[in-house]
Amino acid sequence: MLERVESPNMPGYQVPLLAKLNIVFTAVFSSILLGKRYSWKQVMAMTVVLCGSFVTLVPTIFGNNNHNDTASLSSSSSSFSDLFYAGIYVASVAPTALAFVLKEQVFRENQPLNLDIFVVNSYGSIVGLVFSILLLPLLATAVPGLGNIPLTDLPSYIRNGWFCFTGQPDDDDDDSSCAGAPTAPLLYFGINVTYNICFLTLIKHGGALLT
Repeated sequence: MLERVESPNMPGYQVPLLAKLNIVFTAVFSSILLGKRYSWKQVMAMTVVLCGSFVTLVPTIFGNNNHNDTASLSSSSSSFSDLFYAGIYVASVAPTALAFVLKEQVFRENQPLNLDIFVVNSYGSIVGLVFSILLLPLLATAVPGLGNIPLTDLPSYIRNGWFCFTGQPDDDDDDSSCAGAPTAPLLYFGINVTYNICFLTLIKHGGALLT
């Protein structure tokens, strides 16, 4: 959700580079929750990642040196806004890293049970589905990037989405907007499930930081 708020408001080059902070957050959480200790070489590597990620903010902070007072004020306001959205993105990376570590902790604590990857993935998907449904009203919020759909239109929005998924759009909808349904959504679903299973396999056998 946080990523959807900030992504349209950030330069494209910042997003993948700031995403590397996931490595640092994962190391911090695994050190706190799992008691892992890292060598000085690993710490230095993570320091390089940290510095490299924040170097992307330099143009945002120092990019505009204008002596005109009005332009300078506008530039300062824009820089503050850009930094604000970058901060939101960094905040969105931390929960993802925490999720990696918690999954590794689950596998570790239940190692004698030899938890099945598919079962763990299924339970995670079910929880994700429940929270997605509970958070649907956020689509009605005016926060940029979260849809700005009137709450009264939400039921019809869901209904139209279902009809589009089945390849039967309403008469008022553009048929081309539902092209490829349901093959494309099902293909995405299959790839996503495969990705999650591979992802959990890496966590189980290699650890959160390696993943």
